Amino acid sequence: MKKLELLIFLTFILIMNAFWACNDKANNTIVFNEATKKAIEQEIIKLSDAWVANNVNMKPDLIVDFWDNSPDLIFAENGMFFTNRDSIHEFLEGFYSNTDKMEVEWLERSIIPLTSDVASMKGKFRFKASFKSGEVFEGKNVFTAVFLKKNNKWVLINGHESKIMEK
Repeated sequence: MKKLELLIFLTFILIMNAFWACNDKANNTIVFNEATKKAIEQEIIKLSDAWVANNVNMKPDLIVDFWDNSPDLIFAENGMFFTNRDSIHEFLEGFYSNTDKMEVEWLERSIIPLTSDVASMKGKFRFKASFKSGEVFEGKNVFTAVFLKKNNKWVLINGHESKIMEK
């Protein structure tokens, strides 16, 4: 009889837990007030503006601050995977050592705060690289990213960038 009572009690707890989890007020979605949402959006805008400025100024040492330095980082750019900040830095140093002038401009950005320390961003930017050889490489890229706030600073942990193919 005791086992039956224990089984009934555990079943009751399980059912109540399921009801509570399905309750509208008991979801895992974080609801931001507008001020908090706007603050997160502005922090990511400021960070992505600095990324543009550092690219225009061709400063690989500052550009890499955009990305996280943990082993969790993954960034894909036009078919290449970068799995750490050092590989991004090395690529940027090589690219800018052959570049005479760089232009970058955001065309659009949309930031969605997911938690108080995680946000996503999608956007498009225009670029034009004038190389020392006289060649010019220009186009528009799409960009997606997931940012983490670590030590009170936003960093990109996962992202993707690729050229928009013109029709």
